[in-house]
Amino acid sequence: MVDLKNVKHTQVIASVGLVERNATFLLTRRVAPHYVHWHDRWEFPGGKIGPGETPEEALCREIYEETSLTIVQPRLIGVHTNHWEIPNGIQQTFILFYHCYSFEGEVVLNPSESSAYCWNSLEEIATKQNLLDGTLIMLKQFSI
Repeated sequence: MVDLKNVKHTQVIASVGLVERNATFLLTRRVAPHYVHWHDRWEFPGGKIGPGETPEEALCREIYEETSLTIVQPRLIGVHTNHWEIPNGIQQTFILFYHCYSFEGEVVLNPSESSAYCWNSLEEIATKQNLLDGTLIMLKQFSI
């Protein structure tokens, strides 16, 4: 058991999108070589909410920056909390999870954010290897 009194604890709030197309969902493979917990792991696109942004603005900005998709009318489906051990302590991330059933454009990845993408059914995601921690839990928790 970790003594939390002596561990640096940070909190992050992020918006993440379950982007749907023809009963399949977009996953991206993260590029983060300095963070072994996250590098080359499959995840739903999204990211941190910046100062002055609403969660929906951050969701749309992050997905656009990562994939070039423009999200239209996302629907909040829940909030998930995950804890990661990081080199300087523990990061608790509050993830606002959105169903993005309407979008414009085609996927064009930002290579500094993601190295690959795929469209998978819920069943394929449930058996996919190398998913980011919490991805499958969120999918089951908020299955639509």
